[in-house]
Amino acid sequence: SSSGNSPSSIGRSDKRLKNIIRKIGESTLGINIYQFTYKFNPQVIYQGVIAQELIGTPYEGALVIDKNGFYSVDYSKIDVEFRRLKTT
Repeated sequence: SSSGNSPSSIGRSDKRLKNIIRKIGESTLGINIYQFTYKFNPQVIYQGVIAQELIGTPYEGALVIDKNGFYSVDYSKIDVEFRRLKTT
């Protein structure tokens, strides 16, 4: 059982939860990197990937599906960093 204290590398990355601001580039592995806000927290801008874009790629193994059917991404398995950038 997990204690819940370890830092998580899992980011909520389902496009249905996000408002995409813009694509800012690609990683060395060719994964698109975006700036976005979450619909439930529109004041904070994050950097990360869109989970659905990993489907059918060699990095599909980084996907995690939660109990509600939303995708998250295990960022430890790809070469993109999930970052909180700023508050608007």
